Amino acid sequence: MREAQRSYEANLSIIREIAEEHGIPIIENPPIARALPAGVEVDQKIPPEHFKAVAEIIGYVFRLKEKMPKRT
Repeated sequence: MREAQRSYEANLSIIREIAEEHGIPIIENPPIARALPAGVEVDQKIPPEHFKAVAEIIGYVFRLKEKMPKRT
């Protein structure tokens, strides 16, 4: 396995662990997980070919938000 792949997987493992510790849901979608980091830099516009994937994630987040208890 290449060093870059090992580093990428180590980062994913850390992110997953932190998310689980804080009760943050994880979306399992390997094609999106591979495509977005490869094609989009931080603070850049999302390329049109990723619009559908990002829209699905945003929709999922809004549906989760509706199910969560309201904060006071």
